[in-house]
Amino acid sequence: LYPHRTVQVLGMVRAPGHYILKHGMRASDALSLAGDIVRPMASPDRSVLVRRSTEAGKDPITYPIYFYEIYENGDPTTNYVLEPGDLIYVPPTAFRRAAFFIEDLLSPIAALLSPILGPASFALYAADPNRR
Repeated sequence: LYPHRTVQVLGMVRAPGHYILKHGMRASDALSLAGDIVRPMASPDRSVLVRRSTEAGKDPITYPIYFYEIYENGDPTTNYVLEPGDLIYVPPTAFRRAAFFIEDLLSPIAALLSPILGPASFALYAADPNRR
């Protein structure tokens, strides 16, 4: 994929990645391509659109996206038309951030216990699709 013809969707979505930008594509369209938000672990109204500045050397511009307002209330205000190279980030909830921290703490322990419990138990832990 060519970055100049794609948008990127990251964070708490089912299939994060690069998606081909189509003419007139909006933030909600890109979110749909990424498999929608992982509920209840995402904070859809804390999402952001990050867009490169048109001026050389300037920092990217960040716009808030309120997906709850878009989907539940039909408010198109933050359903921006996307441009090549845009990035949409759907952040995790505070609860999920705490879970990431705990998983990171337990990961070395799980590796140590793997020989005792058997490699299959660690493989299941490592292959968990909900793990970052």
